[in-house]
Amino acid sequence: MDFCQDVTGQTWRFVPAGDGLYRMQTLFLEDEGKCLESNSLAVNSVLDGAAYMDECVDSPGQLWSIVAVPEGSFQPRTVGGGPKCFHGNQVAPGAVARGGAYMTDCTGEWGELWFATKR
Repeated sequence: MDFCQDVTGQTWRFVPAGDGLYRMQTLFLEDEGKCLESNSLAVNSVLDGAAYMDECVDSPGQLWSIVAVPEGSFQPRTVGGGPKCFHGNQVAPGAVARGGAYMTDCTGEWGELWFATKR
């Protein structure tokens, strides 16, 4: 996670994938065909389990539902390995997944609640 800035790496597009599901792409990497890939928290996983950008493919780990929650926020939930919620994070000593955003059980905790603004 980083401070909010007007940069293409922080501008997300939700691309319809059918059945009410979406693929998530940043404007920065969409021309390269990259989508957000969920992951499993484990030392032997890619990036210790942090979510990452990967080639867009027909994979449950790249399919997301967007669940509205109170106060205008939403929870991105992956179809793969779940459902699990996308949890924000920050680089800090001892941080989960070395500070990368990661997937976790959906509990409504603050790190799972996201807000969208129109660009």
